[in-house]
Order: sequence, then structure tokens, then C-alpha cells
Amino acid sequence: MYTEQEYLELEREAEYKSEYYRGEVFAMSGVSRNHNRITENLSGEIYIALKLVTSA
Repeated sequence: MYTEQEYLELEREAEYKSEYYRGEVFAMSGVSRNHNRITENLSGEIYIALKLVTSA
């Protein structure tokens, strides 16, 4: 178990990003440019679909 302060100190020096939850630290997977592009495209498609549903 880590304190929030310990986590922040570890995160500053880490070679990878992690997430802190209730005293535990979990490694996060890496993100690529393609991953971001896919996420943005999906978000746009969902937004358009929801807009069509709510305007009907």
C-alpha cells in the first residue's frame, strides 16, 4: 500500500505511467498515435449517433 505522496514521487521517476487507486498502483498500457485516432473517431461517431437519437 502506498500513500498519495509516495505514489506521486514514484510516478515522477517512472519510465511508464501508472494509476493510483485506494493505495494500490496499477501499470497503465502505452498509448500510440493510432490508439488516439481510433478513440477520437469512435467518440465522434457516438456523438453523432446520440445526437440523431435525441433529435428524433
